Amino acid sequence: MFEIAFTASKVSTEWPNLGTLPKPLATAIAVYDESQYVESPSLDVGADTITTKNIRERVAELAAELSTQAHHQEARNRVRNALAWNVVTIAGELAPEMIRQTGRKFIDAVTRYTDAALALPKVITPETIIAGGAEVLTAWQAARDAAAELAVFDSWLASLAYLPAYQGHETYVWCRLFSPKDRDQAQRLKSAHQGSANDYARAINPVYFAAVRGNVSWSLNDPKRVAEIIADIEAQPIPENGWKA
Repeated sequence: MFEIAFTASKVSTEWPNLGTLPKPLATAIAVYDESQYVESPSLDVGADTITTKNIRERVAELAAELSTQAHHQEARNRVRNALAWNVVTIAGELAPEMIRQTGRKFIDAVTRYTDAALALPKVITPETIIAGGAEVLTAWQAARDAAAELAVFDSWLASLAYLPAYQGHETYVWCRLFSPKDRDQAQRLKSAHQGSANDYARAINPVYFAAVRGNVSWSLNDPKRVAEIIADIEAQPIPENGWKA
């Protein structure tokens, strides 16, 4: 079951990190965000304005205002819930467009990460980085910075699983940004994700590094595409050591 306010808030706060949003989604988010600032009306009895002549009229006015205030919070919640549904519905519809729109930015980050990762030793530890000298340290820093950019795409793709448009589709860290062609490549990425790593290795993301070293193709995959990738791999013959998503 979807927690609609949580999902709409994630779209509102995280999706702009990818760049300029399609206008329908940007508008829906703006209206949704504004709804949180709607406050209940304040009541002012105005005792200094009440006289013997207008007291009955003022009591009637105050009663009407109290009635309005009592229903204001419920009305606000209903409006905000409807706006949240609007945000997540539009987000689901426009996710494929967002993938196409951010493709060039993604490829640029992948290229910089790949170039840097290939200049690093196969085993990343503080000792191997230091032993490699200034060039290796510079490459590690470049890989770290590119990995941080790629993590934005990774987080965004993970968030798609919360949208009603992708209900019933899971997403996995080892194939959100990759298209492994066989069980061996998939297992390489899974092992990198599940294994332990030191701070230097974590900074450049072990899964990303394993993808470069294993010559795995990069791609932006929504949860439906992830399901297709897994289905294709599971249709392949099972090696002796077995494999499971």
